[in-house]
Amino acid sequence: LTNPTATQGQGQTQTQQQVPTETEIPGIGRVNVACVQSTLSIESIQKLLSSGNISALEDEERTKFEACLVK
Repeated sequence: LTNPTATQGQGQTQTQQQVPTETEIPGIGRVNVACVQSTLSIESIQKLLSSGNISALEDEERTKFEACLVK
């Protein structure tokens, strides 16, 4: 989510074309990648990934993020 190719140091303009539509976040579920990237800041995404649950997000961020979950 924070770096679509999982290779540090590459510019995002190069890698945006390779972004998967959806991805699985362990402990959270399947999400729409573009939605998450447009809804949350990089810092919030990193908090989410490191905690493995949405409790690390503020209430407003959590509400926005929940709209990105794929059912």
